[in-house]
Amino acid sequence: MTLRMSVVIPVYNEEDCITECLDAVVAQTRLIDEVIVVDNNSTDGTMAIVNTYADKLPLVVLNEPEQGLLYSRTTGLNAAQGDILARFDADTRLSETWCETVIRYMEDNPDLDAMTGPTLFYDIPGSKRQERKVRELLPKLADVPPEKDT
Repeated sequence: MTLRMSVVIPVYNEEDCITECLDAVVAQTRLIDEVIVVDNNSTDGTMAIVNTYADKLPLVVLNEPEQGLLYSRTTGLNAAQGDILARFDADTRLSETWCETVIRYMEDNPDLDAMTGPTLFYDIPGSKRQERKVRELLPKLADVPPEKDT
């Protein structure tokens, strides 16, 4: 069985970063099945940019009038239709194989209910060093079985 992935991206005045985020979603080696962008009362050009992706992504645009990340993220997660629910922020930069890797891992580990991964900060001092260290560690982690709740 092929699992379907829904991604939720809450946005509030993200015009400076949403293009890079959505470009990374478009560039996935495995198409994300549902991309839910939840506008949380943006007053800049965020939604005009988001709407230019309607022909490039399986895009669902929602509005959440109650201000706050908790509200907008919850609105998106409640609307998601996928077997796998993922969420990230508008300043996130995904690797091209992110979706493919997550789905394959979940399919290979059917008893797994949730997972998380490393976060690399690209805009702080020392970010290149951090990225090198994480990339050195990742192959070692690939051989570690998932933890089971007892």
